[in-house]
Amino acid sequence: MYILTSDKRELINLDHVEEMYVDENKMQIIVAFANGDDLWTGNYQSKEHTKKALEMLAENIGKKGYVQDANK
Repeated sequence: MYILTSDKRELINLDHVEEMYVDENKMQIIVAFANGDDLWTGNYQSKEHTKKALEMLAENIGKKGYVQDANK
């Protein structure tokens, strides 16, 4: 399963993701990998928009097994 970052420069393989969480200070969704590396999926307009984007990611991953664009 993969997600595409909002800048469309990277695909994230969810099989290697340890967790995804909201960084409210930077208004980003952070993807943390088991090896300790972190990656952000994109910048959002507000804390609420960032939280909603993560919620939508979770819903779509559960329904489809993948998400094409983390910013939708």
